[in-house]
Amino acid sequence: MIAALAALLIATAPATTREGCPTPREARRLTTGYANRILVDRTVADARACAAQLGWKFRIVRRNDCTLPRTLDRRRDRVNATVVEGKVLYVYVG
Repeated sequence: MIAALAALLIATAPATTREGCPTPREARRLTTGYANRILVDRTVADARACAAQLGWKFRIVRRNDCTLPRTLDRRRDRVNATVVEGKVLYVYVG
């Protein structure tokens, strides 16, 4: 199911990634919605660099329909990413 959804989202996504990452000064408080607007549709390397620039930790929790091991602690400064075919599909704070 996730693979089919990912294929649909990637197929309909714009060919280019979003323009540059906001500066730390422009960044708001980290929320799931805000992180999704910034990081979704980026490559993993680009999303990781953007998160680091904003002072956020970046962790991949699901890659190509395979859940990766992770701790169950929740952190307000970390984004957890679902990645399909090298692109960020979804992120959530925690």
